[in-house]
Amino acid sequence: MKNNYLKTTFLYFILLISTLNGYSVIYTIDNNTDVDNGTAVAPFSLRKCMRLANTTLGADNIVFSNALVGGVTITLTAPLPFITDQVLIDGFSANLYTAPTPRVSILAGGNPNAFNVAPGGDNTVIRGFAITNIANDGIYINGATNVTISGCWVGLLATGALPGGAPANKLLGHGIYITGASGGCKIGISTEARNVISGCGGHGVVVAGATGVIFKNNYIGTDITGTAAIPNNQ
Repeated sequence: MKNNYLKTTFLYFILLISTLNGYSVIYTIDNNTDVDNGTAVAPFSLRKCMRLANTTLGADNIVFSNALVGGVTITLTAPLPFITDQVLIDGFSANLYTAPTPRVSILAGGNPNAFNVAPGGDNTVIRGFAITNIANDGIYINGATNVTISGCWVGLLATGALPGGAPANKLLGHGIYITGASGGCKIGISTEARNVISGCGGHGVVVAGATGVIFKNNYIGTDITGTAAIPNNQ
């Protein structure tokens, strides 16, 4: 009975801290697998945390455990869940992150689109990822407003290099595609959290029908220093 009381008290404490930080729930990724066993208990992959965040009403936060050292590479075996509720997916939280270099790499395994932000995903923030090895687009936003993308290297590895080897190792579509009623999206913020969108098979960024999209401090079609060309649409 006492143990149950302590467990309940602890859970209420976690929920209280999450609320005080402005988030409904904080989910912590503790491994680099692409496995979701369908439960709501550990272990927590990116895929599982995204599924759970979609089912929790309100703004959630997905962070990376400090126990994941040496950089994190997640190779997808299937498309990630569409984002249908507000969430911060925080690559900046990865161990030893120092701007502007991402510490988390998403290799989409040839799947279409790494992140899909769908209706309901208004005010979502995705930051601090290197994204490549994708059959279609890096980040696809369709019908979600005020989405922010910052500190991401789209089309490049976390080393800043263009993926070598077979063409399928690269990002074959557009870097970021914004369409539908996706007004007010912000692509890039500060110079420290700029996006680098380069080496994509399609365009670096496409805005198709969305309004009020803001671009700020990004490098598009260059290396990570902004001084050498790594063209898109090649």
